[in-house]
Amino acid sequence: MASCADAIAIGKTLPNITIHPDAPQDVDRMDQSPHASLWGQRVLNHLRALDAYAEAKGAGFATWCESSGHHRVVSLKFISMTESDAVSNNPRLRVHRLLPVDPAVEPSGRIEMLAHLKPVQRGGMQIPRIYFHDDTKGVTGKVHVGFIGPHDLMPNTLTN
Repeated sequence: MASCADAIAIGKTLPNITIHPDAPQDVDRMDQSPHASLWGQRVLNHLRALDAYAEAKGAGFATWCESSGHHRVVSLKFISMTESDAVSNNPRLRVHRLLPVDPAVEPSGRIEMLAHLKPVQRGGMQIPRIYFHDDTKGVTGKVHVGFIGPHDLMPNTLTN
């Protein structure tokens, strides 16, 4: 894998997830890292995990990763199904989690996405984050990705 941009391009071809056209943010900055190839592979692995989960129509992504035994699962240490109380209770921070989604899911075209993946856990504020909405039991039957980009573009108590 050459880059996060490559991972996103492949992710857009996966049948059970939808990456909103506005989801990729500042991907070039992630790809300028000396670790871009590793990060790209991890981003792709996480997108493939979401795709496999959506196909399985599991009982929640984290539960599926923990108990399905599927070869695409990711470790729970890379999954956060919500934000911290400090972010969730702060309107100035929480508003950044109102992300683009298919209007079939939410007619306004925006929905709060607190669930996210942390393909890289340490490495500075340009490390990738993936925010998603699980509509596997909804009208589209898919997982919708509303943000893929550097960690610092999702303000939190550590960055702001």
